[in-house]
Amino acid sequence: MTDGRGEPVTEVVEKHLARFVSVHVFDVSQTDGKPVPELAAPLEGEVKEFKKVFRALEALSPYPVKSAELKNGAQGYCDYEKREIVLSDRNSPLQTIKTLVHELAHARLHHGGQASGPDLKSRSDREIEAESVAFVVSQYLGLDVGNYSFDYIASWSTGKETAQLKAALGTIAREADAMITQFDIAMRRERGQEQERDRSA
Repeated sequence: MTDGRGEPVTEVVEKHLARFVSVHVFDVSQTDGKPVPELAAPLEGEVKEFKKVFRALEALSPYPVKSAELKNGAQGYCDYEKREIVLSDRNSPLQTIKTLVHELAHARLHHGGQASGPDLKSRSDREIEAESVAFVVSQYLGLDVGNYSFDYIASWSTGKETAQLKAALGTIAREADAMITQFDIAMRRERGQEQERDRSA
């Protein structure tokens, strides 16, 4: 095939060749430094008055709460754009309540447009605050989540100075106190509604 001047028409073909690159990797036993925190296994256990506790906590949420099949071992998440909290349908009752409180803290403290919004705090700061609130509220509810929460907080605290962690304490204390106060009111309402249903039965 030739062009208008009688020259052969050529076509440039770009080929991409797959190749392997040799890289060096190390086993963790061959490295120095602080040990890498290992996250605890998912929480297992029951929760007394689970349904009432769940509904009372759900009443504190600015976002709807739903359950779904989650991948990659996720226990739940707070979606700021869709404005919803999603919990894994595979969670035990204990994991469900602890995760719900964690995601509630995200929704209440970190949603966009707030002074403490996600654009102003790092992901690690938000995770430390949410899990710390979850620990305090879970303790108030009589739920043992210590090892799980401590491991989680440690994994997000790596490299942070003490002053940075102390700065979050006021936020954590205020939110945990507010959540506990509001939970107690919602729980009394739940128990009152149950008594009404029993009288009507």
